Amino acid sequence: MNPLIIGLLMTVSVSNLEFYVSTGGADNNPGTKDAPFATLERARDAVREIRSGDRTSGQGVTVWLRGGDYIRTETLEFTAKDSGTPGAPVVWRAYEDETARLLGGRVINRFEHVEDAAILARLGEAARDNVLEANLRDLGVDDFGALHSRGFGRPTTPAHGELFFGGRPMTLARWPNAGDWELIAGFPEDAAADDDHGGNIGVLAEGFFYENDRPRNWRNPGGIWVHGYWAYDWANSYERVTELDLARCFIRTDEPHGLYGFRRGQRFY
Repeated sequence: MNPLIIGLLMTVSVSNLEFYVSTGGADNNPGTKDAPFATLERARDAVREIRSGDRTSGQGVTVWLRGGDYIRTETLEFTAKDSGTPGAPVVWRAYEDETARLLGGRVINRFEHVEDAAILARLGEAARDNVLEANLRDLGVDDFGALHSRGFGRPTTPAHGELFFGGRPMTLARWPNAGDWELIAGFPEDAAADDDHGGNIGVLAEGFFYENDRPRNWRNPGGIWVHGYWAYDWANSYERVTELDLARCFIRTDEPHGLYGFRRGQRFY
């Protein structure tokens, strides 16, 4: 009888190494599911440590982020030494069906009704009881960014500070409200120029007139910016207001100006 020799090919599955991060963790923890790290930096460094010592035995590494908001005040830096390989990848991911968010902003939660009489005087009567305020400096926010003159054919500038609510960016206080526009009523006739199309156009440095009386109710009209399609519907720009004459319904803006002039009937807010 000839002997029967059977060969068995066995496949061994090597599971990944795992680290856990939680908003309720601590960086002196071992990074396990029951004792997670608190910061992404600590998890990154733990991955570096274990991979630099060649203790992975060809295994990949998964960093699990438990659900919650991870507030970022500086950049999380990765280099080539944080990379895995096709056979042993380094993966960062949210844990199961939990939602982990990396937020570069601050959570603002201490809103109160406005009580300052000077601020209330700037608000319309119908709005006064519906406006809330928060002292950002008390919440550790002192860099608000800045508005910059920008627009069609202009250099790119850093964005100003933004407020998000319910995952949506909020609109800076504006008039008219979003969806509506005010129209240019005219410009100083002694500052008109030929628009090369058989009409006149207002010189940017000399300002323009508007029609609506709403600005007459404004108090302390400082820090105002305007945005509009001043001459053509395809060329917009943001301009800082340097003069607001409520009696004449007149606005003058600061340099640098947009590329074109002011045309009657063009829209702005």
